[in-house]
Amino acid sequence: MVLEESLRTHATSFAEALEVLCQRHNLDLTKLAVTGVAIFLALHLWAFGRDVRPRRAFEQWRNFSGPTSEKQRQKDARIERELHALREQFLVLSTSLFFHLQCLVILWHVFEFCSSPGISRAVQLATGAFPYCMHGVIARRMIRLTPRSLRIVASLYFLSFNCFVLLQSVEHGTNDPVAQQIYQVGSRFAMTMIFMDTAFIMPAQIITSFSECFAYWKFKGDFALLTSFMIGQGLTCIACVAFSAACQYTLYKYIEASLESAGAGSMVAGFREVLRGICDGEVLLDADFRIQGESPCLQHILMSQKSLVGKAFPELLDEEERKMFHEFIKSSTEAASTAGDGWEEESLAARPCHRVSLRGACNIKASVDIFHVPVVDQMNEEILHLIAFREDNESKHLPEAEADIGSDWLDLLRRQQDQASSPERVLRHAASKASETSAGYLLPACPELAELTILVDMESARLDIAQAHLRYKRISDDAGEMPCLRSLILPTDWETVRGKAERFARKIREGRVSQPKPMNGLRIKMPSDPRKYMIARKAEFLPCMAQNQGEEAARPRQKLWVHFSNFVEENSRVRSPLDLIGIGEAGARRTRSYG
Repeated sequence: MVLEESLRTHATSFAEALEVLCQRHNLDLTKLAVTGVAIFLALHLWAFGRDVRPRRAFEQWRNFSGPTSEKQRQKDARIERELHALREQFLVLSTSLFFHLQCLVILWHVFEFCSSPGISRAVQLATGAFPYCMHGVIARRMIRLTPRSLRIVASLYFLSFNCFVLLQSVEHGTNDPVAQQIYQVGSRFAMTMIFMDTAFIMPAQIITSFSECFAYWKFKGDFALLTSFMIGQGLTCIACVAFSAACQYTLYKYIEASLESAGAGSMVAGFREVLRGICDGEVLLDADFRIQGESPCLQHILMSQKSLVGKAFPELLDEEERKMFHEFIKSSTEAASTAGDGWEEESLAARPCHRVSLRGACNIKASVDIFHVPVVDQMNEEILHLIAFREDNESKHLPEAEADIGSDWLDLLRRQQDQASSPERVLRHAASKASETSAGYLLPACPELAELTILVDMESARLDIAQAHLRYKRISDDAGEMPCLRSLILPTDWETVRGKAERFARKIREGRVSQPKPMNGLRIKMPSDPRKYMIARKAEFLPCMAQNQGEEAARPRQKLWVHFSNFVEENSRVRSPLDLIGIGEAGARRTRSYG
């Protein structure tokens, strides 16, 4: 009270002093006020007039009014569906909370009705019970909330609220005006936040403001007081509409960014699938060049079953190649950023290629050609690196001789590799070549080989091998890589073969198998030259009825027999360099001609 009296005294003194000043200098107070308002508007337009220029206002209205193209309309329709789903979820969540708060409001109306019974109190109690029932119906999902039904529900909420407001003009017995106004303003903001539909909220809030002004005018009956109340209601209406527009715009941009991020992720995933088809594999590296996600293709090249997730990719390279790898990545990233800045020639150029040597199991080196594409991660604000690689099978070479491997074994393996790549061997006829090299083929030595049983022909001079049976036994996960069916067949046929094997095994477990499962026309690698393939005209799965013995009996594994027969060479994959054998360098031929 003291502060209020002090402010009132100072305001009165200022008004009297201003009136005396105007009388002394023969000034009109009204003209002075109009001049001050004009100066204020001129300064305001000078400082902020650029925001209300007709051209800028037209552009803003055009962007806000709606999409201008069919593609933009489809995009907005997609975002609107997601926005409606968020509205529905938020409405259900809010009504689940307000359902209990409205119960307290009903108790308050019941208390007022019991304190002073009357028609207005009874109607207020009814208007309070209606939102309570609506909260229960929506919270329990008894109705399906489509965009149309959602607006109908919002209309019913605002209708009941306007009825509650208009009843204030009938009787104001014991109501506290301040508490009543706080409750009404809070309810308006709550409904604005729940429905978050600016196109509906704007007319609904305008009608509600008129209802409150009418109720206030009927109660006070003074038009002078009504003017200030209307200004307050106008500001409340503008605040509610602005709040709804801000929330809706924020959600719109959030959904748009989420959809674009999901679209970019699906595009990258599809791009990686394409790379797996045209290359030998791909891998995604983070900013520190650590492998993200599993990479079966890279594990296959390295001949390792260990997970490579989180492993630094440069550690798989030779030490002398790591520096060149980092330089290649740096130059490729800079080239990509230059292309993104609008340099058309750079953007149309082919991606650079770099050859590196990967160190696999047992230090076996595999030469691969790598291609690099930088991928921007907007979420973490870092650059990822998508590496596609293509293996050079001809450049694979064995490591140096170890102490536990005999030199004779190593010599045989190297001699076989040299024979497989010699030009004389390529020039041989396909049929005779397959028979000769198959006779000298040597299986790779591995610690998992437990037994080797062969059937020999006693009528032949060298006791030819007519049949062979090998048994492998897994030692441990780190002891080496077990021979697998995947390494024998064409990589593009692997998923088909594995799916048929799993379905056949499942039928065996269910007891629904009576005949073998055929896979005729399967392409497998040639034992003499793993770079080439041959077609097994007859290939089939057979159930394995043998029982496990020894240590494996405690953990029985389901096994299948895979039978291949009737082989023919696949001519489409045979490389014939006959046209290049007689071609030499021009300088060398000229030297021989004049020599």
